Amino acid sequence: MKYEITQSQYVHFLNSLPAAHQAVRTAVTPGAPSKTTAMFSASIPYVYRSYIQINTSASGGPPLNPAVYGMNRNNNTTFDENDDGGNIACNFLSWNDLLAYLDWAALRPMTELEYEKACRGPVSAGPFIGGMHAWGTTNLQQASNQWDENWRILNSGKPDEVSTNSGDGLSVYGYDNNVSGPYRVGFAAKNGTSRQQAGSTYYGIMEMSGNVAEQCYHIGHIHNDGNPGLAPQNLAATFTGTLGDGMLDGNGESNQASWGSPLDYRHSILRGGGFATDWSQMRTSQRYFLHPRMAWNGPQTNNRVHWVGGRGVRQY
Repeated sequence: MKYEITQSQYVHFLNSLPAAHQAVRTAVTPGAPSKTTAMFSASIPYVYRSYIQINTSASGGPPLNPAVYGMNRNNNTTFDENDDGGNIACNFLSWNDLLAYLDWAALRPMTELEYEKACRGPVSAGPFIGGMHAWGTTNLQQASNQWDENWRILNSGKPDEVSTNSGDGLSVYGYDNNVSGPYRVGFAAKNGTSRQQAGSTYYGIMEMSGNVAEQCYHIGHIHNDGNPGLAPQNLAATFTGTLGDGMLDGNGESNQASWGSPLDYRHSILRGGGFATDWSQMRTSQRYFLHPRMAWNGPQTNNRVHWVGGRGVRQY
């Protein structure tokens, strides 16, 4: 995928599922009232620009008629308006959420080797640059601060949303967790912008450094949740690159055994950094584990983290 999964794309996925599967692919019951935010619990005091809400609650049954989800950035009674944020990168995606979406979309997760290749390009692209970001240099320009997005971001929530800043390495990173969130995918690319100004990879792939972190398939077998105090566990390497088949299992999970069986977030590795990470995690070579301690309020069982998203790939 040239772009990260957007919130409107995830809404289309949710709206294709039965209520029982919607319940495991969101953070709240699909029977919750209309205008309930879907991807994080009501106890979180900030929305982190996650604007997926329940439009029509699940009802009836059994089984329940599924909920209808939509975008509602301005929190009014009309969903999916032009400024409701549908093109903003989808955050709060767990590893299992990502795999389920990719299976449904007939894609597959990206390996961390593919991540680096997509960023760096071929050997002919030039000499290795230590500490480089996805656009091939160490230059960084922080996108405009979002504490009041209506004047820090131009056309906020619209399909042409852009930062008020510009420059080489324009990217979304380093924001205080309480007042930030991802931008529209591809926000920095305009007619005439260079690779560095657009923040794109050698192949023109957007936001591989910053915005939301990329969840990739881990090439190693050993995982200790990134905590040196924990004994490492040896995970079986099962990944074969099989594409999704458009179907989920009876529990609303990916049915692709070669993506890790049983499903386990420890098969994943985070690359590229996100809006709440510092510049060091934006480097193409930086790799770090997804684990429950990253959640905004401590250990979580679902591993939905406010600055983590993802995208899919396919081979031909």
